[in-house]
Amino acid sequence: MKKRILSILLTLCMALSTVTPLVFAAENGQSAENADQTREPLSLEEGETYWFQIRGMINGFYKYYESFVYVGTVDSYVLNSASAGNAGSSAAASAATDSDAQYGYCYDHRLFVSAEALEIGTDWDGLHGGGVIFGKPYESGGLTYTLRAPTVGSGVSEDGTVIPENNEWDAIRNKGYITGNKSYCWGQDTFSEDASKRSSRRFDNGELRSEGNDTCIRPVLEIPAELTEKDFKVVTVDLNGGYVWSTAGRTSGKIKIIVKAGQGFSAPTKSEMYFATNLKKNNFHWRDEKGNIYRVGDPVPAEVNTLTACWTFEEKFSFEAGSTYYFNLSEAGIPGSANSDFYGGSLDCVPFTYAGTVDTYAQNGGSSAGVNGSRSLLVANYNVTRDVSWDKLNEKGFIFGRPFESGGVSYTMRAPSAGTDSYLNKTEVRGTPWNNEWDTIRVKGEIDPASLTRNYIKNWQGSPSWGQDALAGDASMRVYRGGDEAGSFVGASPSSGTGIGYRPILEIPEEIEAEDLRAVTVNLNKGKLGGDTGPVRMIARQGASFTAPTARHLTDSEGNPASADFMWVGDDGNTYAPGSTVPGNVRMLVARWSEDSIGMPPVPYLDENGQMQGCLTYTELTSYFEPDIKNNPFYDLPAGWYVISGDVTVTSRIRLNGDVKFILTDGAQLDAKWGIDLGGRRHLYRLRSD
Repeated sequence: MKKRILSILLTLCMALSTVTPLVFAAENGQSAENADQTREPLSLEEGETYWFQIRGMINGFYKYYESFVYVGTVDSYVLNSASAGNAGSSAAASAATDSDAQYGYCYDHRLFVSAEALEIGTDWDGLHGGGVIFGKPYESGGLTYTLRAPTVGSGVSEDGTVIPENNEWDAIRNKGYITGNKSYCWGQDTFSEDASKRSSRRFDNGELRSEGNDTCIRPVLEIPAELTEKDFKVVTVDLNGGYVWSTAGRTSGKIKIIVKAGQGFSAPTKSEMYFATNLKKNNFHWRDEKGNIYRVGDPVPAEVNTLTACWTFEEKFSFEAGSTYYFNLSEAGIPGSANSDFYGGSLDCVPFTYAGTVDTYAQNGGSSAGVNGSRSLLVANYNVTRDVSWDKLNEKGFIFGRPFESGGVSYTMRAPSAGTDSYLNKTEVRGTPWNNEWDTIRVKGEIDPASLTRNYIKNWQGSPSWGQDALAGDASMRVYRGGDEAGSFVGASPSSGTGIGYRPILEIPEEIEAEDLRAVTVNLNKGKLGGDTGPVRMIARQGASFTAPTARHLTDSEGNPASADFMWVGDDGNTYAPGSTVPGNVRMLVARWSEDSIGMPPVPYLDENGQMQGCLTYTELTSYFEPDIKNNPFYDLPAGWYVISGDVTVTSRIRLNGDVKFILTDGAQLDAKWGIDLGGRRHLYRLRSD
């Protein structure tokens, strides 16, 4: 009979709430307007999981991310701090509908609930002292919720039912959105039979208890009544092969976060996000659906719907991003005054930083609409000329691009796109559109784990550089970047060049594939190029000849400039004068300071870091067949470098004496019939195969 009466009452309540929602709202002490707000459906899906960063919100809890389930609307009582220590407070609040009620009241409200019981290492009093039990503001994605404990009931009736029945715990549990565990979690309620005790509940069987030293909470996030569907936006976060670590363990794939609709938000933290074998990637960043990249904490525009975790940069070419390559720009005819900050303003040996592959826009022939795309770029380490107007550069084609030939590659030399307007992110200025080349290259360099020494845009202090763009607020002005700060954004008349310089970028043609290019290593043989001890590198097309670099800026190990008889020695054994043509099969050049400074052709090899080095003193290891192996079982190799070419066979057991290093040329094979005695140290290197 009791179940039947309850069923009738439930049916009646459903009918009332469906047919006369305004009357129902008035009976519960809420205005009709507020009732509409609380009952308005959200774009969030009931039972769906959303992720929140709650570190620092709950005392004793230190994880960054936790998953919460959206449970929709519940009609339950909520307590306030005056209820603490009052045995009858839950019963009073459960029957109250007035928001001014002494201990709390019952009303329709929308909740998220933690998908897991959170181990916090503190008791109810500790949570109450931290403001968690009865609620504290929690801001996430531009929205402010109330984070608190749920009501869980204060006692048990004779038939075993937890009372008051309209507590939040049972309202959520009865919806079936959460599978629970055996942990007891603190609620707001004071135990009805002993005001010195507090209630806690289990999700697996709903058991209530008032004893024990419980250290868990399953917090809820209450959505303010004034927020409507228009206030919420769901952003998909693709972990892209990684995972986020939370109380539930590892979660991979795609997760969802909630931000305020129509408003920018901060790129999520990478803390507790991992890739592969628990290793965090130092160059972690986010990428949106348009290819824009963001560091952790960077502002993300409101229109972004998806963020993908990028654990490393996807590069088209095998060149190491952030590394330096040298180009001869002396015949390019760039307008402006020489920049004496490097090599006396000479442009015959200009260092460029390889920025790698970036998704950016570039202006094309002065069009106001940039051309978006993926492109591989090098950016000059300096303004190559100073005090030059935008107009003069544009007149010669250096703003929007002109061909530049080097090493068999036809690059486009131009100014970088720099944005048309600026955005202040805390203390940092960034240009918009976000995917301008200046900021994309700059931010990528700062994401690099060695960014303090390898910023991709260098020497910007006091040296602003022209960009391609017209200023958004005044189309007659042109944008320049750098100077005071790396991200400084200023507009100036295109006819005025005082104090502004030209920092070119070199764009690698899109049609060139990764296997089409190679790095040529220049070994300075204990000398220096300016302050660089090398090795330095150039880029050339596979099989294409290139020009031997100048020796004008070189000094030997004693600090003396290169003499008139200075030559380069290639790994092909031939010598090349500075400025002469080097054939396409040469992979390395070594500085020959005098005729006797190099005794044999250099042998290039890849070191343990994948960088090409050159060996200048070595022994060619040839086959050896021991006629009396019984009396001469060992073939001794003293410490030193050994180059193996072709098929080499040694019939005795090879015995290493000291630090022995082997270089295997392409296709080489060592057949040690009786093995190798590793009494000494040995290193094995391979010749780079291009």
